[in-house]
Amino acid sequence: MLPEYLGRSQNTLGHLGFSVEMSATNAANERQRRSVGCYVESLVRVKFAYRIRPHDVVLDYGLALDKEQEVIGAVMARDFNRAIEIRFVRSSRRSPDSQEYIISEIEFSALHTFTLT
Repeated sequence: MLPEYLGRSQNTLGHLGFSVEMSATNAANERQRRSVGCYVESLVRVKFAYRIRPHDVVLDYGLALDKEQEVIGAVMARDFNRAIEIRFVRSSRRSPDSQEYIISEIEFSALHTFTLT
C-alpha cells in the first residue's frame, strides 16, 4: 500500500497493516568526491495501524505503544554491514475519525553513501 493511503479511509486499514516510505534524501555535511562517493541522509517512515477495541481502550493503547517499541527495536537491530547507519528520529500517533485504530508513524534517519563512479 502506498504510505499516503494508510489511514485515509477505513477501507485501507487493517490491524497491523503497515507501509514503509523513503520520502526524501539530502546530502549530509561531508565532502563529495568521486573516489569516495556522496554521503547522504534519507528520511524513512514506517506507519502501522493498531486496532483499538471499544471495551479495552487503555489496554490496547498500551499494546499499541509496545508494538511501536518492537518496530523501533527491530529496525535499529538490523545489521547493514556498516553500509547504512540507522538513527531513530521520532514517533507520533494519530487516530482516524472512527477512532477504531491508532496509526503510529515512526521516523528514522538512514545515513549511507551513493557511489559516483
